[in-house]
Amino acid sequence: DLESVSGRENLAQAIILRLLTPMGALTALGHASYGSRLHLLIGERKTSAARLLCRAYVLEAIAQEPRVEPRAVAFAFDELAERIDSFAFTLSVQPVAGGDPVSLGLEVGL
Repeated sequence: DLESVSGRENLAQAIILRLLTPMGALTALGHASYGSRLHLLIGERKTSAARLLCRAYVLEAIAQEPRVEPRAVAFAFDELAERIDSFAFTLSVQPVAGGDPVSLGLEVGL
């Protein structure tokens, strides 16, 4: 069963989809800049440099989302939730429509 979402839930879902879609994957549909570069971390060793790239890739993708302010309200890694082959983080963004920030957590595999 599928259920449609709206409002804040729709925005959170859109952010997750943007982060998990490889940048360039939708070029043929006219959306070359949609997505993120998180896929470039697949196969990389879990290092502090890779952690910094993860943060940069997330913030870069958020800056492209037209429904949120271009800068994240908060971004923090959740190292206790991480596995040896993943980064976990929480992210809060401010919708341009106003209201409270939208927060979500995500784990991305390496």
